[in-house]
Amino acid sequence: MSVSQWKKLLLIASMSFTSGWVDVICMTRYEAMATMMTGNVLHLGRDLSKSGFRLSPETGLLPEFVFHLCTICAYILGLIVHQVMERRGQKKVATALAPGLALALVCVEI
Repeated sequence: MSVSQWKKLLLIASMSFTSGWVDVICMTRYEAMATMMTGNVLHLGRDLSKSGFRLSPETGLLPEFVFHLCTICAYILGLIVHQVMERRGQKKVATALAPGLALALVCVEI
């Protein structure tokens, strides 16, 4: 394997690991799916049908469905940012954003 192929393999492996790690954290801590919006829509519907617009009994701040709605909106915002960057000529969007996002993830976890 050439050095270029090793770099690609390392990038793919690290991104796959990070994606799996984030999925596990989101599911175990927040009962949300980081990469599966279908699951978040199902959770949103479940929370709406279960408690409607009543405030969350755990926090008392917002209705329970708002969390899943915000998760879906954040996902859509990420898609929009990706498309805007790609249309402005930044072809390696993941390469540009990954270091900052990985650093933010580590800082939050520590």
